[in-house]
Amino acid sequence: MERRYVATGLTVLAVLMGTALGAPRTGTVAVCFEAELANRLEPVMEIHEEGRCSGGRAVVIRQGAGAGQSSTGANGTALYSVPIPASGRYDVWLRARWLDECSNSILLLPPGGTLCTVTDHTFGNWHWVRGCAPHLEAGNHTFMLRNREDGVAVDQFLILSAGQKPPRGVVRPNVVPGNPSGPQKHNSLALAVTAVPRKLPGKPPRRYDVRHSLGGTGDGAAYPAMVCALPGVAIDLDLWLRNNTSTPAHGAVRLRQIAGLRLKKSESQDVTAAEHSLSQVSFTVVPEEELPIGEHPVRFHIRTGRKLRRAGTRLIRPLEWQFAGPFDHPAKSTIDVAHPPETDGVRRKTYTAGKKTVGWKTYPRHKTYSPFGFVDLVRLFGDVRWKACYARTQITVRESGDCQLVLMGDDMVRVWIDGVRTATADAALPATLNRRMARITLTAGKHDVLLKSCQARNYWEFFVTFAPLAGRPPAVFGVPLANQDWGSPK
Repeated sequence: MERRYVATGLTVLAVLMGTALGAPRTGTVAVCFEAELANRLEPVMEIHEEGRCSGGRAVVIRQGAGAGQSSTGANGTALYSVPIPASGRYDVWLRARWLDECSNSILLLPPGGTLCTVTDHTFGNWHWVRGCAPHLEAGNHTFMLRNREDGVAVDQFLILSAGQKPPRGVVRPNVVPGNPSGPQKHNSLALAVTAVPRKLPGKPPRRYDVRHSLGGTGDGAAYPAMVCALPGVAIDLDLWLRNNTSTPAHGAVRLRQIAGLRLKKSESQDVTAAEHSLSQVSFTVVPEEELPIGEHPVRFHIRTGRKLRRAGTRLIRPLEWQFAGPFDHPAKSTIDVAHPPETDGVRRKTYTAGKKTVGWKTYPRHKTYSPFGFVDLVRLFGDVRWKACYARTQITVRESGDCQLVLMGDDMVRVWIDGVRTATADAALPATLNRRMARITLTAGKHDVLLKSCQARNYWEFFVTFAPLAGRPPAVFGVPLANQDWGSPK
């Protein structure tokens, strides 16, 4: 699908969408453009379609994608190069939508200026938020958006002469971000990917203490966001092609096949990207049981003339679990306080939890997993404080070898494999910051996995996967829940 955006010229002493920008003064400038028309868009920023947006699209950082810098090429930035017709002081406004108090800001870097935080306390609705107030010379300038926290969306930019206020609602765009020459020049054809698993709802809003949302004790940079790939749950993959030039681009897009992923459409599609356009090429894949546990890069190859470009995203095949709990966990205690599944054995059928008896249960996938492969325990057990739950599953390994266990949790989480404590992440922090990695050896055959998660407050979630070390990692497969054998329970 292609949508062409036409620049109508800069608005000077203008009335936009029939609404005056206050009482315009002589020399007032208003420059408006669409956020989805970034000259370059970097994950975890994505383009999403929504009817209430100008042009029906917006740039979003989905709740659960993570905040701040992640990894090279995935820091969540968007670049826009636009012409400013006259020198002067300007106010930069964003038409934004925030999820809640911990998802209500984004970073904005004006040309030659200082990084500023764009924020306010209006939640759930599209509205204009004032950002920075740079002095700009006449000419082309590049603005940057950068990820500060997830659960935010941006629809439009509006650059106004200082002191002017934006109208209510959508403003008619009058500029399409272009392509500057020199060292700031963007790729002629910029690429971005959006991947959304069907039937997996987004993470619900929940507040963090501000101290808990900054910093962390994890191993290095935040773990990159990936898209949950559950067997039988279709994933919509959209490749966005932004033509930054005044010349149409013609080519073909091919989705590289992966064993264990079934492609529902042709693996190759022709595409034409008109001048200064944003084009969309859509694919749908369905994970199968034979997809190993862990990360799976999905790559698009785009050939235009003699040039071959690549873009992609990451899918994560999560483990599937049975759950027991919740158990009362003493306030302000550590993860070392043990509960019956830990002391009486993982193969029992029921346990005593206070005055209740609990057993191992499975839950619908749409209730268990976030779109990024995290297990969301708030959906399972409610908004509680100082509780513990256990999860169990089984894996099979076809060839013995070393790999890395990646463990993330909010708040405290611990994993045992075949009864041996393997890894613990015990900081009361967001899961993407509370992370541990452990080198392990897995022998060929079946293994029992037990996980313990303790909740202090707010979010309650965990994430476990197996990542390669140097060389070929062992292929780890999840045992379907219906086929798991836990012996003869009492």
